[in-house]
Amino acid sequence: IPLDLTFRNEAGETVTLQQYFDGDRPVMLTLNYYDCPMLCPMVLDEYTRTLKNIDWVPGNQFEAVTVSFDPSETPAIARKQKKGYVNALNKPGAGKGWHFLTGDPASIKALTDAVGYHYRKVEDTGEYAHPTAIIFLSGTGRVTRYIYGMDVPPADTRKALVEASNGTVGTVMDQIRLYCYQFDP
Repeated sequence: IPLDLTFRNEAGETVTLQQYFDGDRPVMLTLNYYDCPMLCPMVLDEYTRTLKNIDWVPGNQFEAVTVSFDPSETPAIARKQKKGYVNALNKPGAGKGWHFLTGDPASIKALTDAVGYHYRKVEDTGEYAHPTAIIFLSGTGRVTRYIYGMDVPPADTRKALVEASNGTVGTVMDQIRLYCYQFDP
């Protein structure tokens, strides 16, 4: 992905995607819109439940980045979403590693195009039609895995994180499991 893209974080600060990539630790990317009336909150609820059931913490072994693809959304909305989901996650320190971003149309389009995420605004309702997916990225910003759907098993999430880390994160047992692991989309 283009790591030089700029967004605004939940504090309203201008950030680049590069800030979330250290070359080693993987990044879990989710694309949502914060004022979604139905699907996005369900997806983020499931994502939070999955993160609760792995022993890794955002900000320690990996970074989590949630980006709104609705350019009308503001950092204030992102801040409210972050507060709710980080509180629900209930893991000390997770707030420093789970980032909620908003952006302008050009940055959003460049990111969603780079990861092959397609969505469209439904003019009749003002809502967006979009898929549900977690996109796993290496520490250098390379897409390593997509997991689609609402119910993402914690074991699959951990395996995808280990895979995205190129072997730099995880235990020897994780590497053995990954060697035997076959992804079934």
